This record gives sequence, structure tokens and C-alpha cells, in this order.
Amino acid sequence: DPHPGNVLCHRHPITGQPQLVVLDHGLYTELTRSQRSTLTRLWTAIIESDEETGTRISTDELGVPNFELLASMLLQFPYRSFSPFKGAATIKDHALMQKMARERMHEVTETLEKLPIEYSL
Repeated sequence: DPHPGNVLCHRHPITGQPQLVVLDHGLYTELTRSQRSTLTRLWTAIIESDEETGTRISTDELGVPNFELLASMLLQFPYRSFSPFKGAATIKDHALMQKMARERMHEVTETLEKLPIEYSL
């Protein structure tokens, strides 16, 4: 169930680097090794704010040219405002997501159509 409540990020106790923990994936379908790898690398790029890697995965592997939109959809949070160590969304964050949803719904729909069905559930 890919939503922000099922993605945790904390600092690795030894290295201090951000560490991604994905919960509850596979509940609805079995993902192939390739799909798991793609999702893991995509989520890691999102959490680490690695736009170059995220854009490459989004574009080359998923056929979605707009990494920022895809990241915002997966996070259910504005990507540009996201930090794995930030607290709860602010009123401004919610307003931005509502504005994006209103103005870009056609892009959201097009993006969902490009993704493997397993990623959309």
C-alpha cells in the first residue's frame, strides 16, 4: 500500500545516512524483482532528493517524464517541500497539493496510465 504512512525514513545508527524503510508493499500483488528494484531506487531517489537519478528512473524505466509530479503523487505531499525529517504537512503544503490536483489532474491521470498497474493500486 504505497502511501506516506508506509514509508519511513530515519538516520542509519552507524553511518548517519538516511535509511528508507518501505512497509506493506506486496499486500495487493506480487511484484517482480525488477519492479521491486525500480520502486526501491525511485523511493530512495525521492527521499534523498536525488532528482538526477529520480528523473532517469521515472523517464527511462517508467516512461513518466515528470519526476516532480510522480514524486509528489507517491508522497502525497509536494515534492519540492518534502524532507524526510520534516514534521507533519503544513496548511501551506495542503493548499499546494490541492492546487496541484486541481490544475494538473490531466497530468496525474496520464501518469497513472503509464505506470504498471501494480504501482497504481
